Amino acid sequence: MNTPDRNLPTAWRKLIRHCARLNFGHIENLTFENGEPKEGFRSIKTFSPGKDNGPSRLFHDPDAASKPQWIEVLALVRSRSNLRVSKFEIAHGLPLKFQMEVEMEADHA
Repeated sequence: MNTPDRNLPTAWRKLIRHCARLNFGHIENLTFENGEPKEGFRSIKTFSPGKDNGPSRLFHDPDAASKPQWIEVLALVRSRSNLRVSKFEIAHGLPLKFQMEVEMEADHA
């Protein structure tokens, strides 16, 4: 499945570029409504002395969204429609893992 950045809505392109610029760190309180990321989140950059702390090489990649990590995140968010992510961890400009709120499902025993 190929999802080049240029085929994505603006909000997704902005989030993907922001993560590439962040390179290492995390985003707090990231909300998705109707499958789209909303602004108003808080970004925390991890700084490592003696290392390259600039943007990821993905920052200039027009097809960064076609990376498997982004394809999986896009599919999950679109399947849920509305989602609140308390912590969205970024490594090498890509999603590493995230913590999301979920509803407790009822037992059907």
